[in-house]
Amino acid sequence: MSSFDPELWGQRSWAKYQKSKNDPKAEAQWDDDRRAIAWLGKTVAWCAEHDLQVVFCRRVGGVYLMEDKMIRISDRLMPRLQAYFLLHECGHFLVGAREKYERFGMGWHTDSEEVKKTFHHRCDVVEEEFEAWYRGWKLANRLELDVEKADFDRHRIRMLKGYFCWALKVKGYGGRDMAPDIDCEKFDKIVETVSPEQ
Repeated sequence: MSSFDPELWGQRSWAKYQKSKNDPKAEAQWDDDRRAIAWLGKTVAWCAEHDLQVVFCRRVGGVYLMEDKMIRISDRLMPRLQAYFLLHECGHFLVGAREKYERFGMGWHTDSEEVKKTFHHRCDVVEEEFEAWYRGWKLANRLELDVEKADFDRHRIRMLKGYFCWALKVKGYGGRDMAPDIDCEKFDKIVETVSPEQ
């Protein structure tokens, strides 16, 4: 696991650009990476102000560990997606602990194994996911990040689809501790069979 180092992120982005600079999209991607690295820097600084540790590790997506006051983000993602996941996980922090915010008391942090088997639990988890994405977006605005709403929403919606599949127990998604570690192509095919887009 590692902490955020903007210089290292910049070096990685530059190396990626150098390898693909003959690709007409490479320069735009490099510019996008630099913007997203700045977003990461501001968001990690906000986390530090709130005694939240941010680490980058070998996992898919991101996770907020309430008891440890730690957010883990995949070090394999492009900087833009790292920033989106980080904002979302900050949203979980902003939702608060069950003791302070009973609205999501039957969600992720319930202690009851019986409750975790219920549809009520799955609905509360999905509701908390919506709220965490919303609060992540509000945080992006508060930090004056120039995040494009349409792009943020595309990523948000893609992740929320996985939670719907989990809540409805769609074959191939789930387990009690489902997280959005999803093969997106497989996911999109499954979602089309559950509820085709109009």
